[in-house]
Amino acid sequence: MNTTNRHFGAFTLVAMLLALFITSSTMSQDFGIKVGLSSSGQSYEYDIADFEVERLNQYGFSAGIFLSHKIGFLSEIRFEVDFVQKGSGADILITTPQYPDGLEWFRFTDRINYVSVKVLATPSLLSNSAIGPYFIIGPRLDILAGYTTAISFISLDELNSTVIGATIGVGIILNSKSSAPLLLEATYSPDFSNAYEKGVLTVKNNSFQLMAGFSF
Repeated sequence: MNTTNRHFGAFTLVAMLLALFITSSTMSQDFGIKVGLSSSGQSYEYDIADFEVERLNQYGFSAGIFLSHKIGFLSEIRFEVDFVQKGSGADILITTPQYPDGLEWFRFTDRINYVSVKVLATPSLLSNSAIGPYFIIGPRLDILAGYTTAISFISLDELNSTVIGATIGVGIILNSKSSAPLLLEATYSPDFSNAYEKGVLTVKNNSFQLMAGFSF
């Protein structure tokens, strides 16, 4: 499949999922919004013996909306769509013929933007309390939305348009009896499939998110 078709398919999938989101809102019991920060990393795996590049975490922005449906006294199913900034960085030693041992260190970063679609179970430990802790777990589909980098080791056209992963975490709901209770969440999102695979290099994402929001 060529690059144009891959990205057309990804954006078509986003449109279909958003349409499903809007349609299901008429049947949902809660609607929510969240914003926060992400700390992401990438594993660069080279099919070369004893070759490794240390990757640095990249910090970014995250925001999303969700619909939730109660399925029991202490559990909900949540359909969530987030915008998440991922990526990583690395320090490279600049050398010249005059300074073969190194002139200076240069830090470059790359950033990959995704629309992240999640179906999450959020079982709660308590009900009808002022502070209600809950777990977060479920599958995730990340859809490529853009890419920027200081050094073009990887181009946008070579990134996979979709990535499969999971999300796990914990959250608390404050003042749950109010009309718009506050949510605080911490989640970890590892990838199961590669974000990039070409030649001797494969790349996988992972990210940690801290989010705050309201449920209506």
